[in-house]
Amino acid sequence: MIRKVTLVDLGGAKSVTAKRMPAQQWLDALATSARQYEPIAIGYLASMLIERGYEVKIVIRTGDALSLEEVLDGDPDMVGFSSLTCSYPLALELATMVKSVRPGIITVIGGYHATAVPGEISEETVWDYLIAKEADMALADLADYRNGKREREDIRGIVYVQGNIWVDNFSRFDPNEIPTPFRDEKMMANTKLVDLNFPPPSQQRLATLVWSRGCKHNCVWCSSSKMFPKCPGHPKQIPRDIGNIVEEIRMCQERFGTNTAFVADLSFEDLEWARKLCREVGKTGLKWYAMARLDVDPDIFRVMRDGGCTKIGFGVESLIFQRKSGATSIGKWRKLAIRTTQTFRELGLLSKYYYMLGGVGETVQNIQDEADAICEVPADIIRLSWMVPCPGTRGYREAKESRRLVSDDLRLFNTDFPIIRIEGAGPEELQRMKLDIYRRFYHPDHYAEQARKMVEAFPFLAQSYKEWNDILAGSIGQGFLK
Repeated sequence: MIRKVTLVDLGGAKSVTAKRMPAQQWLDALATSARQYEPIAIGYLASMLIERGYEVKIVIRTGDALSLEEVLDGDPDMVGFSSLTCSYPLALELATMVKSVRPGIITVIGGYHATAVPGEISEETVWDYLIAKEADMALADLADYRNGKREREDIRGIVYVQGNIWVDNFSRFDPNEIPTPFRDEKMMANTKLVDLNFPPPSQQRLATLVWSRGCKHNCVWCSSSKMFPKCPGHPKQIPRDIGNIVEEIRMCQERFGTNTAFVADLSFEDLEWARKLCREVGKTGLKWYAMARLDVDPDIFRVMRDGGCTKIGFGVESLIFQRKSGATSIGKWRKLAIRTTQTFRELGLLSKYYYMLGGVGETVQNIQDEADAICEVPADIIRLSWMVPCPGTRGYREAKESRRLVSDDLRLFNTDFPIIRIEGAGPEELQRMKLDIYRRFYHPDHYAEQARKMVEAFPFLAQSYKEWNDILAGSIGQGFLK
């Protein structure tokens, strides 16, 4: 009989332990993309379970480690793990520890890595069930099935057992038909966007919001299309009702004092929908950071700004290679990247550009050329990642077949390690090259004047830039203020 369910989000944990470790602050590699988000995916799972009458506990990291003690605290009947590729070895290790102590606990694995290679993972005997793709309905239905409240064929999802499909009843669902994600004060207390942001980190109470489900695009290295496939009757990307979004924002503001949000999806490609959404969101007074594409209608950026958006991130990926799905001309892509930063200077918006380094077949010279191009585009923030092709994607198969992977250790598939072999440089040299790009981009001679002009034009950003300078000084050993 299942009454209590514990949901475990591995996040960026680096180890698992038997005993609970003291809470601590942490930053991502180089502290240039640090974030402490609520675990939004398992928040949705928790809400569905709670709605069905289950007692739910969420375990998230409060430092570098997760512990068996935390997972078993409360005596759960079922433990669900959400895992990316890089955190899967830790999920496997922690689940093994759970089974060794309490073999009767039902263990379930889900998330992007489980969706990418479900047959392989579900062969591990430590997992009783694997849920592929969206699991909001499936996990609650599985718990009901174990309690005799639902027939196996009525479980809404795709479930694997011991390497085989056990239930194949998946269909995309309307995100308006499920409750908003579970949140509590403990989960929300330390959420931060620790980079250049408005409000700055010292003044933030952050929430993570999902305004649509899925992605319209199909980049070769990304597994999003596997998690959110196109199904009959549903597009690949399904928007939420605007009234539903506003209601969630106001709830966060009232309960947690939320004043800023990270919008964790690509919602802004339809200008008319963006206008309707931002008109209503703007009335809440919320400040927010969202992702978009460079090639959307530029009028969308003004609409977003007027709706409370203060920063927009772009998956630029590369300025010298055509990595981005839909980027048909690299020359056009570079011009868009520069033009967008110019538009943002006029609007008082902050821009964050995400780049990928080190694809299959690339050279040290390519990385140096990419560095030159990056420094020519005056973004406000850059995030450098090493190309990591997700298992199950075409990019992964190509890297594997060409023997370009440095290691099969999934813990290194985290974008902070150069997992693809680059001729002429080993991992340590490549990491030095990446750090040098950061230092070159944020060098006072390159970045200080740009920052000064933004603060001069938009004085409300002064504290944001001051804190950003301090963060950079502590992470890459160099600020931009002279």
